Amino acid sequence: MKSKSKIFAAALITSTFFAISGFVSAAPAHAASPCGWTADETWWFPDEYAEAGTYNHCGDGNMGVKVQHTYAELDICVTPGETRLFADPAIGAITFAYATDPC
Repeated sequence: MKSKSKIFAAALITSTFFAISGFVSAAPAHAASPCGWTADETWWFPDEYAEAGTYNHCGDGNMGVKVQHTYAELDICVTPGETRLFADPAIGAITFAYATDPC
């Protein structure tokens, strides 16, 4: 009876190990970037400003994006995936970027 208990315990531990390792290996290597605007680094005064960041368009097809800078706004067209955005000395730091219409 004791040997059956040991075999059962060993089987339970082994199956638990493989189940847990299966869950761990199923996790992605790294999380995908969130959709929309993400600033690399920001500072606050009086609003949020960024020198650079990424706009991640998660949809299909091209999308118009309005990039808000300190002193002006720019309309650009982005393809699916990540597009790097940078501050412009003439119009200031980036404050936000958002999707408008397909382009």
